[in-house]
Amino acid sequence: NWITSKFTYRAKYNQATSKSATAGVQMYQTKANPVDIDLIINFLSGSEANTTGIAQSIQAQLISEGILKKQTEKTPAMQLDFMGADTRPGLFWNSLSVFTHVNYIRSQLREAGLKNVLPSLEGFGSAGYSSSDTNPFPINDALGSPSDYKNLAQSYPNFTLGLSYFGKNKPDNIKDSNLLQSITGGNVQALAAKSYPELTARDVKYIKELGVKQVNVAGLGQDLSSDYSADPTNRSQAIDLQEKALANLAQAGISIDGEQSNLYAWKYLKSISYLPNNDSFFIYETRAVPFIQTVLKGYLPYYSQAANQVSDGRDWLLTNLMNGAMPSYELSEATSQAFEKTSLAYVYNTNYANLKTEILKDYKIYEAIAEATAGAEIVSRYNLTEDGKLTKTAYSNGTVILVNLSGNDYKSGSLSLDKYSYQLVKGEGK
Repeated sequence: NWITSKFTYRAKYNQATSKSATAGVQMYQTKANPVDIDLIINFLSGSEANTTGIAQSIQAQLISEGILKKQTEKTPAMQLDFMGADTRPGLFWNSLSVFTHVNYIRSQLREAGLKNVLPSLEGFGSAGYSSSDTNPFPINDALGSPSDYKNLAQSYPNFTLGLSYFGKNKPDNIKDSNLLQSITGGNVQALAAKSYPELTARDVKYIKELGVKQVNVAGLGQDLSSDYSADPTNRSQAIDLQEKALANLAQAGISIDGEQSNLYAWKYLKSISYLPNNDSFFIYETRAVPFIQTVLKGYLPYYSQAANQVSDGRDWLLTNLMNGAMPSYELSEATSQAFEKTSLAYVYNTNYANLKTEILKDYKIYEAIAEATAGAEIVSRYNLTEDGKLTKTAYSNGTVILVNLSGNDYKSGSLSLDKYSYQLVKGEGK
């Protein structure tokens, strides 16, 4: 087999010839991309020539480059993403549908004794989620006052504000046309990559005024787009611009949680959220295995997608334990009726009161896992059955987690594991 890398010097794009999104001719960019690339090839053999060995090799390289740094704090046992508000269109004027108040988050977490969690709030701008992209500030007083945010941030230093830099179709709150780029033949405008540093520099002031020390940055480190306007931006330049935007936040002392962030963003992050459990992020594997999780474990904490938005919560919990991932929940104090006719009408099962029992049960499980694996790396992972339903994951501190995802009890020698269950064996000192 022959495996090699491909470097694009000039990208091909569709040059529109009419207002139709599909009409146009294929063109190559006039100015070649700047290429300054080092290619590292590692050969592994023996016990290292497997998925874990490849992941550890990549991990070692990223450590040597200063991209990954050893985790020194215990990972919060779960991420609780509270949904703020959104605009509901009306016949003559729009109204605001409030899903969660800031004080509700603080009071409920304290009452439940949930200390080791990462609470976050999205949709807190003047129009709720409809103003999340590009212009979430100033905050909407309907959710809480600035002092309410400060009190929550003091009680929970990990409290995170959810920001989005995807850009919407026709983002009306961006007045400077230089911050926009046209796509699909000019019919749609979205945020240009050149806008990101300016937007994060602007947002720092508001974040610090609220006493908040951490943000989630959806879009940054996640999506790249080229801009073939009169002032073009290619993907390499877009990476540089996104790094500048992230650096604005980091240099201001604001911790960053990245949403499904890519490698170029990792050195700026404190954690990664919504990392899918069903994808290896490694194209040479035919079965989903925790490849990227093995690279990150012990260095950059990661959270899986929302547990209350999946069809099989039991399978999800066990897969998290197999992958070394902490869970997340999408929550509100509202019932599903509050989401009707908003941009979040598809959301269901977010009411915290209804989910509280399940959350508290999961918290005890993941708190024990977070304690047992704090700062530890994944050193090996084995499938104990051919179907991959029974796994054994070992950590650098001696901790072992056994997971049985099958519908059958397992017994072999001294090892016995009930169906749909797990077993935590703590290492020395744990």
